Amino acid sequence: MVRQVKPRLPEDLRNAEFRASVRVRVEVSENGAPTPSLRGSSGNAAVDELVLDVLRRWKWKPALRHGEPVSSTQNFRFDFEVR
Repeated sequence: MVRQVKPRLPEDLRNAEFRASVRVRVEVSENGAPTPSLRGSSGNAAVDELVLDVLRRWKWKPALRHGEPVSSTQNFRFDFEVR
């Protein structure tokens, strides 16, 4: 990964008490383009979409095999807790 953008919760969610966890898979193409997909929902569509949007904006460096760029897959979990 070359550049990471952190998720920022919308104002209405920052003012409410909640806990959420979002599981995602990101397929990174041989040219570094990310394609995130939801693997485990937080139960809140706005939080899920926030995470997917952030991952689309991350900048990726493709994996290498024998010095050549190849596609790869990575799994992430984002945990949110607002008190």
